[in-house]
Parts: sequence; C-alpha cells; structure tokens
Amino acid sequence: MQDVFVLEDFLRPLEEDHAHLMEERVYNTSAAIDTNDSFVSYVHWRDTTDSNVMAKEWGET
Repeated sequence: MQDVFVLEDFLRPLEEDHAHLMEERVYNTSAAIDTNDSFVSYVHWRDTTDSNVMAKEWGET
C-alpha cells in the first residue's frame, strides 16, 4: 500500500533548512501520481530578492 504524504511535511524541514532565505519567497508547488501509483512532489522556490532559483525534488517509488 502506498504511503500518503502531506505537502506541509515536506515544506516544514525545507523552510527550517533555508530560513535565512525565506524573505519575499514565492512558492510554486505541484504533485503528480503516475500510472504506477508512485508519488512525486516537486517544490520550486524562488528568492525574489536576488533572483536565485532553486528546486528540490522528492520521490517515492
């Protein structure tokens, strides 16, 4: 049986790890479930203060 994950559970440690970058942060999140019921969550975050763009990918197969 596939485990179910809450997006907040991914964002919380992400925010703690990057707390110094959190000012003026814009989040764009998306999640998809493929035909094999594999859960993939992508969280892209952009630091609008200096235009640095970073991305983190989580996957459970």
